Amino acid sequence: MLRKTFSPLLAAAAVAALVACSEVLPEPRMTKEPQITQVTSLHAVRFAPEGFQVSPAEWDRLVDFLLDLRLREGDRIMVELPMTSDGRDLAGRRALAVMQLLARQGIVAEPFALTEPGGQVLRVGVERVAVNASADCPDWPEARDFGAFVNDALPNFGCASANNFAVMLANPRDAVEGRALSRADVERVTLGLRAYRVGKNLPFEPLPYSEGDE
Repeated sequence: MLRKTFSPLLAAAAVAALVACSEVLPEPRMTKEPQITQVTSLHAVRFAPEGFQVSPAEWDRLVDFLLDLRLREGDRIMVELPMTSDGRDLAGRRALAVMQLLARQGIVAEPFALTEPGGQVLRVGVERVAVNASADCPDWPEARDFGAFVNDALPNFGCASANNFAVMLANPRDAVEGRALSRADVERVTLGLRAYRVGKNLPFEPLPYSEGDE
């Protein structure tokens, strides 16, 4: 009889304790991750009406624009070419003239289209990808916040990994898109298959054994 009386009381006390705990539990913290941003800087190259040759003054302005940006690994150089252009009209000849001048300086550019027409100017864009740690890293709050044992990650969790990833990434664009596969050596790729078909595949040889491996 005594056991039956205390069972509902214990259950009610447990529910009340859980409710009380749920009111003080903070929201779980998210792990810090690398932040990826893409920024495109535009420069207008002016042309004479119906002209497609880049004047020395405009070329100097374009060079100063590129020097100020300090081009680095992963930057994408783009030259405006309307989608309606067939490459032989005035817009296409202007784009080709700029791309040829850049190529002489070892700068490979690719065409891109903008939604609005450029008129008597041609836009040259530099698209840059930046990878950095989260803006709130490092994140070490006051010591009193570590006194709540709520089975939660520390607020700084992930900052070191995000920062190291950003520092070690040689080409920031790799964090946005993969690289195109290079042309494969067909003879080298098929060498193993050819040896297998003619029965010249090498036998498997285990690594040397030593008693220290036990």
